[in-house]
Amino acid sequence: MFLVIAVGSWLIALIPAVQTWATSRLLLLGAPEKANLTIFLAVLSLALLVLWIRARISLYQCRSRISAAIRQAQTPELQPAAAERPPEQVAILQHLAAMNGDYFKGIAHFLEMNSEVLAYHLGELEMAELIEQESGYTGGKYKLWHDGRRYLIERGLLK
Repeated sequence: MFLVIAVGSWLIALIPAVQTWATSRLLLLGAPEKANLTIFLAVLSLALLVLWIRARISLYQCRSRISAAIRQAQTPELQPAAAERPPEQVAILQHLAAMNGDYFKGIAHFLEMNSEVLAYHLGELEMAELIEQESGYTGGKYKLWHDGRRYLIERGLLK
């Protein structure tokens, strides 16, 4: 691109009308013999300025697209934890929020739920990282995690 601009600048400097105009202007500066070189350098400088401005605009547009892509990547998509949960799981989340955690038997008793069904729903909530079990054995205390709290709050289910 630079070579094309340089050749174009030199060709413009060879146009007689441009030479006459530049010579008349350069008489004021006292250097009419340097008309061709002055025209060449002036046109080249102007062309390079235009290229620089175009590059800055392209850079700005690229930065805008990158910023938009980063913002889009940072916006949370609907994760499995945020998907709609069965009513039994919502009831478990609400109970754990109200009680600040509870043991397996306490949850089963309060919700009047079969232990196998409760174990299934607790497992699903744990895999979705909505709750955690404090101890590693069945029957340990379950607590609500931040995502579980968020689930309830975003749906207006936390009282």
